[in-house]
Amino acid sequence: MNYKTNADSYIEKLILPSDPASPMWNRENQIFRKPMKWNYIDNCMIKAVTDLYKLNSDRRLIEYAAGFCRTYVDENGSIPTLTVSDFNLDNVNGGKNLLYLYRITKDERFRSAYRMIFNDQLGSQPRLECGSFWHKAIYP
Repeated sequence: MNYKTNADSYIEKLILPSDPASPMWNRENQIFRKPMKWNYIDNCMIKAVTDLYKLNSDRRLIEYAAGFCRTYVDENGSIPTLTVSDFNLDNVNGGKNLLYLYRITKDERFRSAYRMIFNDQLGSQPRLECGSFWHKAIYP
């Protein structure tokens, strides 16, 4: 089996059939019955999906990525399951997807959500004395 065949198999069996509310790749959320929310694991996978799209131009991938993100980003560009005051840098990861999806789809909700992450979270993200971002507000 070659790499393309493996990738195609993952696309058909793991990615495209996955419900954004309970994606097959995020076993942690399923095992622990965590409610769906904006999270690092899913955004890493959506980044991989957009990277695959860049390689093979399969429109189903970009449509899936956009649909997935629309599950979490409302029409106004808010992400109801992201709590900015948590100052969790893991939540910033998905901003890359939002920016890319805006460039491809021109869906304003993605640009608004990206700006919210950038301005509201990163704009007031706590920092260490050396200037680096603090990873999460819950850490002492």
